[in-house]
Amino acid sequence: HNLTHQPRVSSFNSSLQVLYFVDLVLRISQWTRKVEVVVSKTLDGNVTYLELRCPSVVKKLQDMGGEGVGSFVMLHCREASLPPDDLHPFTVSGIDASKETLKLHVRSQGSGTWTGRVLDACKTGSLRLRLEGPYGRMGLRLSDYHTLVSVAGGVGITPSGRLLELALDDASRRAHFPNLKRLVLVWAVQEKLHLGWFEDLLVRAQNLSRDVEGGGSQGSSGLEVQLKLHVTRGPDASEKYAAAPIQLSEARQEARMSDLLRTLEGRPQLDEILRSLGDAGSGQRRGVLVCGPSMLQREASAAAEGLGFDLHRETFEL
Repeated sequence: HNLTHQPRVSSFNSSLQVLYFVDLVLRISQWTRKVEVVVSKTLDGNVTYLELRCPSVVKKLQDMGGEGVGSFVMLHCREASLPPDDLHPFTVSGIDASKETLKLHVRSQGSGTWTGRVLDACKTGSLRLRLEGPYGRMGLRLSDYHTLVSVAGGVGITPSGRLLELALDDASRRAHFPNLKRLVLVWAVQEKLHLGWFEDLLVRAQNLSRDVEGGGSQGSSGLEVQLKLHVTRGPDASEKYAAAPIQLSEARQEARMSDLLRTLEGRPQLDEILRSLGDAGSGQRRGVLVCGPSMLQREASAAAEGLGFDLHRETFEL
């Protein structure tokens, strides 16, 4: 009896394997795109920074505008894993429309992990990548908001990168966030060196913050920016930072980030920060965007809900 049915079972299994293979090939050919690696370098904290040229993906992200904040792509790296369907999600941390490139920050989860192998491949200068996406939209319609508070822990800063990028450009802000008058970035990092992941944007934001301090309630740009950069490991991290050489952009190679960015020690007190923003004016909407470890999300959620802020959460462990 078993021998009689065995050929049918084998034939059935073979058909399933063929269908799986066909589906896989179609997915790879139709959805994933081979990209040009324009920049790949390692940053402090075992982060791989990538700038990838992929015009079709960048065009979609541009068309999404503010709604594209928090969008992600599925990344395949041949050096990290051979199976073509082994794709991993990463939030787009910025784009450069003039170069048709998108930016990713990939933090290693340890030696031998997929992200660890990406880091190792970056160090050797050999990266072959494909992309699928972009996917995802922000849960809040950011164009409606007068005040936005972006709360991030560690590499959970990546959605805030794209938000800052759009908000700090006057034309982009008016097009995508016409009601935005105040932007607060709260970022908690374990070591001060990690601020280097977004050095250029942070320095631009701080300069605008100083412009606000010297030019009225919203400075010359019409946008009030507040930076709350918290280093959670305290004095030991500061001493390590002060003694370590830092690779900065060419325009500031002689400068130290400690001279450029103001930081605070310890964990951010989110309830106090939100209370300091005062009450919402008539018709003015206020939102909190949080991306980071579960404890940070719980604290942000409690503070936002208790003080009447709308809330969007993304899970992102350190």
